[in-house]
Amino acid sequence: MKSNNNKKIKKPRLFDIRHFPMDFARMLCMWLPLAFRIKKIFVSEKAKQKIKGGAIIAANHTCFKDPLLLGSLFWYRRMFFLAAEVVMENKIVGSLLKGVGCIKIDRNICDIESMRKTVSILKEGHVLALFPQGGINRDDEMKSIKSGIVLMAMQAKVPIIPVYVSRKTKTHKRNCMVIGEPIDAFGTGEIKGIKNINEYADLVFEKMTECRKIYEDMGRN
Repeated sequence: MKSNNNKKIKKPRLFDIRHFPMDFARMLCMWLPLAFRIKKIFVSEKAKQKIKGGAIIAANHTCFKDPLLLGSLFWYRRMFFLAAEVVMENKIVGSLLKGVGCIKIDRNICDIESMRKTVSILKEGHVLALFPQGGINRDDEMKSIKSGIVLMAMQAKVPIIPVYVSRKTKTHKRNCMVIGEPIDAFGTGEIKGIKNINEYADLVFEKMTECRKIYEDMGRN
């Protein structure tokens, strides 16, 4: 697969009537950093650069408010999420979540239809947020991630951005988020098969773990 580095980055419209509920929610998210007292830590100057074009956010998942925290962190971009089928079973809740950018996925099967939707969204220049370790992990244990996230990135030719969201254990503590550098999962040559995809999945997991370590080291100092 040839590198996409020279390809013109596709930029979605700032406001789009088709995504009005998402854009309205995005404007609300502008103020959430104040409400949640979010502290942002960037691993480097490169990590500070705003996202341009399509990208996948790969984050850990310890509580229900994590999507709100990610939305507030990248409020300047329209962000889609993958939501488990069971979460969207209720018609009212499902319609609300769909309106703000959630895409239903069945984790028990290889959901080809959801994969097509997410790749299409990424190619349109949007941002997709994933919790590739699976469901909510309340003990904050860093588990290996599913390789589907790398397959999406390779098919859509977009980078993966690792993020660590700290678990708030005490009321007075601030919500902290560590943002890593974008990982290019498509620009180094042809896909060589499952082994190649798994190697990139291991790399994404490694970078997510590094983000966590930066947070832990900060707490010790």
